[in-house]
Amino acid sequence: MSASDPRLALLESLCEVAEDQVRAARVLDHARLASLNLTYSDLIFELTVLLQEPVPKDRGFEERARALQQRLAVAHARLERLSGSMVTLFGRVLSTSPPRVYTRSGRMR
Repeated sequence: MSASDPRLALLESLCEVAEDQVRAARVLDHARLASLNLTYSDLIFELTVLLQEPVPKDRGFEERARALQQRLAVAHARLERLSGSMVTLFGRVLSTSPPRVYTRSGRMR
């Protein structure tokens, strides 16, 4: 039962999409990242619906689910670090403060 459980297949798909999100974020592929975000949301919804059914007490199911959860957590942590780095980088490059200029009297403003 555990090998063919649709919840495990969805978790596997979530891991793959999350890893693809990391790859898209690394190369700043906004269109691909937006598409992956929609796919990820759809998969989360499907998993939420499937989790309304009882989870098997099978040890193999639990071990596989735990391994997939850890894989997903690693991908999320990488995506979070990448996002934080990008926000910091773009914040420095695209500063919102006005540039310092000289006034008519020759003073810095």
